[in-house]
Amino acid sequence: MNLQPFVSAAIAVALAAVALAVVVVAAVRAWRTRGAGAGRPAAVRFPTARWAATWVRRGVIVLVALAIVLGPATLVPSGAKGVSNTEVYFVVDRTASMGALDFGDGGTRLAGVAHDIETLLGKLPGCRYSILSYTGSAQLSLPLTDDQSAVETWARTLYPEMSTKSDGSSLARPHDLLLAALQAAKKTRPQDRRYVFFMSDGEATADTSGLGLYWGTSSANQDYADVRAYANGGAVLGYGTTAGARMLAYDGSGAWAGLGLTGASPSPTPTPTGTTTGSQQYVIDDTTGQPAVSKLDPDALSTLASQLGVPYIHRTGPDDMKWMPKADIDYALVTQETKGQELRPLIWPLGWLLAALAAWEGWELLARSRRRRPLPPAEAPTGGAR
Repeated sequence: MNLQPFVSAAIAVALAAVALAVVVVAAVRAWRTRGAGAGRPAAVRFPTARWAATWVRRGVIVLVALAIVLGPATLVPSGAKGVSNTEVYFVVDRTASMGALDFGDGGTRLAGVAHDIETLLGKLPGCRYSILSYTGSAQLSLPLTDDQSAVETWARTLYPEMSTKSDGSSLARPHDLLLAALQAAKKTRPQDRRYVFFMSDGEATADTSGLGLYWGTSSANQDYADVRAYANGGAVLGYGTTAGARMLAYDGSGAWAGLGLTGASPSPTPTPTGTTTGSQQYVIDDTTGQPAVSKLDPDALSTLASQLGVPYIHRTGPDDMKWMPKADIDYALVTQETKGQELRPLIWPLGWLLAALAAWEGWELLARSRRRRPLPPAEAPTGGAR
């Protein structure tokens, strides 16, 4: 038998010793005072079977709890498992323009993002995944994890920023966060390969002073060339069309119904920037008072892809990821044979025992409270003596 303690074994034993001491002292005091005033000295009375069972049970509860904390484990033969040396980073544009209805058969651009993330997970199982998203600022939505279901859940609940708080779009926003994440990962696991999938429509509507890469000026360019040194491949995925489309509004209520790949028909929900046209509600252009139109910017996305050293791929609808070979993915799922044995926790029998003892203790306390309940006073006789 081996131990995998949840806390320091010394601390666990010390706490258990204190608890046992308290149980012993309480048992002795209960023995000495039991039945005091019943007509005989307490010191000459002997413990009953019920008394002994009560305090022995309490002592055993302490010992079983100690055993659980010490984490008993048994050795079992270890087997092979598949692990990957690949890290996948999804950089997702969640600005209002990604709610435009020009992906596939009238779905939103974010519908395409969600579809592609889930398809990539199926193509690249067993990796470590991270998600960075950006609206008015960049956020680490999911730190590196091998929990594929966490990534799937995030993709299936994907929604844009609130239309009323939109601060425009800028491809530069996630730069610093992405660079920091890749640098930290390389320092921790230098042997891993890292792939970046940047998902956006490339539209630039934010204040872009000093970010000349995307906005047509030639000075003070901030680009992704430094990120390229830490990425082994990936792709820039562009969503939308150059003709553009109207954008579904989102008011932050969580009822955004824009994820369908074949279009969406949300119920009208009044918002300050929305208008209802049929069953759709759209973001409004403040200058015209009409639904705003968002357009794909393939030039900006191509420039970004060039700086990252990855291909730019225009996503027009859901497919089986036939573009994957273009993404330069050197994916390896390595089967590692772990020789020898590994420890398997053996806590459940002790858990059942502790539960049974606790139930017994609770039953005894309930029975004792009922025995101590005072009886109602006896009623006086209704008739006089004859």
